[in-house]
Amino acid sequence: MLGGKPTPPTGPRSQAPTGPAPGNPDSHTLQLRVTDIRRETADAVSIRFEVPEALRPRFAYRAGQFLTLAVPLPQGKQWRCYSFSSTPDAAQPRITVKHVAGGQVSGWLNSELKTGDMLEVMPPAGRFVVEHAGGDLLLIAAGSGITPVFSILGEALAGSHARIRLIYANRDADSVIFASELERLQLAYPERLSVHHHLDARDGRMESAALAGLASGWQQAEAFICGPAPFMQAAEAALHGLGMDAARIHVERFGQPATGSADGKAASTTLHVEMGGHAHRLETKPGELLLDSMERAGLKPASGCRAGACGACKCKVTEGRVKLRDNLVLSDAELAEGWTLACQAEPDSRMLKIRL
Repeated sequence: MLGGKPTPPTGPRSQAPTGPAPGNPDSHTLQLRVTDIRRETADAVSIRFEVPEALRPRFAYRAGQFLTLAVPLPQGKQWRCYSFSSTPDAAQPRITVKHVAGGQVSGWLNSELKTGDMLEVMPPAGRFVVEHAGGDLLLIAAGSGITPVFSILGEALAGSHARIRLIYANRDADSVIFASELERLQLAYPERLSVHHHLDARDGRMESAALAGLASGWQQAEAFICGPAPFMQAAEAALHGLGMDAARIHVERFGQPATGSADGKAASTTLHVEMGGHAHRLETKPGELLLDSMERAGLKPASGCRAGACGACKCKVTEGRVKLRDNLVLSDAELAEGWTLACQAEPDSRMLKIRL
């Protein structure tokens, strides 16, 4: 799951709009109504949405993908990405959000959002998906990293004959998201699904050697890993140590804003921005990301994860060149057409024109 990290607002509650369900199929964003909020653990909730029939084609998603949504906070609209925990055939899509320490958006979604609220969202995105269905799966998750993994697991059980091994690490038993659902699935698919729960309070911190032992024998499966960075590094090291082909290892990283210049040597660039029917001209600082340059100039382009993962800040280079630090969402074809990500792109020419 992808998410941001700033404190639940302490002032008056910022309400989500509750008017009639709009939804212009031609607009860049969609408006979805919240139909159900379920408390999963003390610090995690699952949120279901109603998707109007006219918007269903734009809202089709794959297991493992995520939803980018906006939350209305006192300081302004904040965008974050959260993975689907439902399977694509579910009547109403579901995301699951864990309240991270200091997280304003996750805190608001956990404590302020109510059934009937409308949320502004972007169409589903993400590449953390099973490309070749039917093969065995090794799923490794920690904490809220279970969210996209649970979607992949559910679809594979229902739509294939794959064997699945889930290794799931948490702080303690009370922190296990989807505990009852996982138990039900184990009972329903005893020959195909095996689940190992690792609890830090009981077992100590999950180390690479322990992960390797649990994953041994699954080297020919497709591996999907999601969780905090240190956990994922340990999991990747364990799988590489077992000799698993790197092409079989897929990871979903928590988004972190890119900071600093890539090399600090670039010259300033004259940046021409076409946005919302208006043209803007500004000067970038050496090594500055396009999104930072635009925000420093007072512009408010759409943005989300700020980590190259959600595509919310996608823009097209119409003249000049950029260097892309990271990209988890644009295809090779899109890159060839000139698309880039404002949160990860820095100018690589003295003059640059982009269109949002």
